[in-house]
Amino acid sequence: MSTIKLEKSYPVPKKAVWEYLVKDELLSSWCMPAKGFTLQKGQDFVFEITPNIFFGGTFYNKVTDFKENVFLSYQCIAKKPKLDTIVRWTLAESGGETKLTLEHSGFSGSQWLIKIMLASGWKKMMHSHLYNKLVQNNCPCPIPRCKRHGDCIACQAAHRGKTYCNTKDGSLKKWLVDKFFKKEQK
Repeated sequence: MSTIKLEKSYPVPKKAVWEYLVKDELLSSWCMPAKGFTLQKGQDFVFEITPNIFFGGTFYNKVTDFKENVFLSYQCIAKKPKLDTIVRWTLAESGGETKLTLEHSGFSGSQWLIKIMLASGWKKMMHSHLYNKLVQNNCPCPIPRCKRHGDCIACQAAHRGKTYCNTKDGSLKKWLVDKFFKKEQK
């Protein structure tokens, strides 16, 4: 059996990350639309996505174990493709940041393509969607935000240490040029 393992650190307390894993509406805001999720062993819930040639559109899940603010595990079953796996989220707090680890296990050797596709989706959800939700909701800055990443310029530098991206519509680039590089017109 094979496993997807991803890690991402977030500049927020563990409790904030935990809430995005266990509250139905918050989980749906960054992951897949969740229906029926409650934090209770044996609880059934579903993730629904738009069906395509690879996925039937519904992942049937059952909470198997959890320890509040520490870990959450659930069984994940799909009919198309035939899938019966375990998803485990683990949280660890250190130095004001929370490290979230995802382990999605139980893939057979013939499911390598599904594993690659799911790994790509999980990575995007953890590194972009969840990150944006957590940082946007905790950033008090009035500075314009990047439409792609969600955080402001000051927080982008402080939290990720990367150069700020350019948005497709160029609004951020225009703001930066106007703010820092254009000479006052007389």
